[in-house]
Amino acid sequence: MGEIVLDIDSVDKTFGGLHALADINLKVEEGTTHAIIGPNGAASRRCSMSALAVLCRIPAR
Repeated sequence: MGEIVLDIDSVDKTFGGLHALADINLKVEEGTTHAIIGPNGAASRRCSMSALAVLCRIPAR
């Protein structure tokens, strides 16, 4: 088992009454490749953007 370089634990994101992300969990080990997929791309994009916002210290939208 390699070093964990990204650990997302129980992430939620809502817009008004709409749950865009609900209880998202992801662990990424060094040297591995992962894909985030979904039925229309909106939730997978939001998950990716939320993770990047934290990693790059960008205020979430």
